[in-house]
Amino acid sequence: FPIDCTWEAGDHHLVLEVEPLTPGVDQIRSLRLDVQSAAVRGPMDPEHWTLPANYERFFPRSVPPGRADRRRYARELLADFCLRAFRRPADETTLDRLVEMAEQVYTRPAATFESGSAQAFTAVLCSPRFLFRTEGLEVVEGSADPFPQVDEYALASRLSYFLWSSMPDEELFAVADDGSLLQEEVLRRQITRMLNSPRRIALSKNFAGQWLGFAALRTDPMYFRNEAWNRGV
Repeated sequence: FPIDCTWEAGDHHLVLEVEPLTPGVDQIRSLRLDVQSAAVRGPMDPEHWTLPANYERFFPRSVPPGRADRRRYARELLADFCLRAFRRPADETTLDRLVEMAEQVYTRPAATFESGSAQAFTAVLCSPRFLFRTEGLEVVEGSADPFPQVDEYALASRLSYFLWSSMPDEELFAVADDGSLLQEEVLRRQITRMLNSPRRIALSKNFAGQWLGFAALRTDPMYFRNEAWNRGV
């Protein structure tokens, strides 16, 4: 039950009680009030607003006032978000649909640019291109090779999820974007850099643990065949 109040600064007491709709009539039912929670939000004046945590990660600049500028800003934000979510740039058709989705929301009365963008972000996170690691292929015209090479973005994801158990970083995205990752020298340099990173510990924790089976040693009692192990020796 939202209630708008105008309060002066200072201490206030909040009281909740049940009053019969017909106070002059004997009540034959027992009334019980169970208050689960009460929240006070305010002040609501725009001059008192503060940005939520991590706001700048999603909206690095102020929202422009004009409709055309907002549409360009939304496209910029969604292009960057899709690059990370899909592990590759989104095609123009997909970006057009996402920008239109965001615009349909934030142009409604009392809606915000952020709420429209959030709707488009949600659609991206529901896409199979986010939920699964899809791969593009480098098909050479006229080639009879039955196993064409994966493209640079797919290779970047293969490397990062194998060595780091996570998505590519900025540098890996950059060499995938300029088309140089398939070059042997660049590929070797990136692998060396990734193996020298502290994130390489994921290779032993995740891949090796699943491959060799020792990740289940502490949780699966079937691995503890030795009676001494069961005694904690």
